[in-house]
Amino acid sequence: MKNPSKEDLLGYALGALDANQQLLVQQSIDQDANIEEQLIEIKASLAPLELLEGGSGARPGLARRTCEMLATVQKEARREATASPLSEPRALPVEALPVEAMPGSSVMSPSTRSEFSQGIFRSSWSLNDLLVAGACAAVLAGLLFPALSYTRFYSNRSGCQQNMVNLGSAFQSYSDIHDGQFVAIPTSGNCSVTGIFAPTLKDAGLLADASLACPGSNRQSPVFVPSLKTIQNSQGERLSHYHQIMGGDYGYTMGYYADNQYVSPTNVGRSHFILCADKPSPMNEGFRSSNHGGNGQNCLFEDGRYEFVTGHAYGNDPIYKNDYDMVAAGAHANDSVIGASHNTPTHFKTSLFK
Repeated sequence: MKNPSKEDLLGYALGALDANQQLLVQQSIDQDANIEEQLIEIKASLAPLELLEGGSGARPGLARRTCEMLATVQKEARREATASPLSEPRALPVEALPVEAMPGSSVMSPSTRSEFSQGIFRSSWSLNDLLVAGACAAVLAGLLFPALSYTRFYSNRSGCQQNMVNLGSAFQSYSDIHDGQFVAIPTSGNCSVTGIFAPTLKDAGLLADASLACPGSNRQSPVFVPSLKTIQNSQGERLSHYHQIMGGDYGYTMGYYADNQYVSPTNVGRSHFILCADKPSPMNEGFRSSNHGGNGQNCLFEDGRYEFVTGHAYGNDPIYKNDYDMVAAGAHANDSVIGASHNTPTHFKTSLFK
């Protein structure tokens, strides 16, 4: 072997070569100082692995034993592939044996059982080696899982934004049909809750239930949007249940007060006015949404654009409370308040706004 490759030198350093190869590499090292320098560099790079303390880590030589085991399996596999059909098959290490040839198997040959009893297949891996391998796997998982979580978060956010597109189209079509008015929220009766926007758009054939299911929520069942007629004919617990669920995973603007009169949402194409967003959660600061892990919410604006907003405010304007820090209709025309499906915009006394 005149010029051994780096792989040959690595195998020599790890003791993973057979006797003939080991001798040829040694002869090359003795004859060429440059090859010896390469070997020294390889050994230096392996030093951290070979110097692990036996008491708390893997036994010294973990790298060597790993490469040795892999090299043995590969050599035996090649030898079996090129062997004569009449030659006696050679036994592989226990790591490479099929289940039928494992100790205790009824098909294990007497010679194999004898070799095993003599310790030929004794593993060179200790418990500490396995612990180190497990630690390496844990480190890899620590790098991989956050990346998967990050990817999942952005995928869910993207799916939610597609819902915003569908909602924006539905709201725009509705306002075109109703002289620039968005879905009105009645001040009394079974339909006097924020979530009434969903049955209204659905009955108009503008929105499907699936567009109200946010991929970033913890929803366990599909969204169900009852019809306006079903809501009008319901009462008691059934009506309360419909109020809770009919808006799906989203909230809607609750209108505002002007001159002490309630005004339903109107489409004037404002770029700063939030029309719809991920539903609020009273468990979070400022009622920010729990969708998307509580990291923020997708907001649909009156002009049809959408944006992912972190926190619980858009600029200085709270998303889920009015200027009086109340979960109710806005205090003026530019005070957008996104309410949950069951919220009633006019539940407070209007005298508060005088």
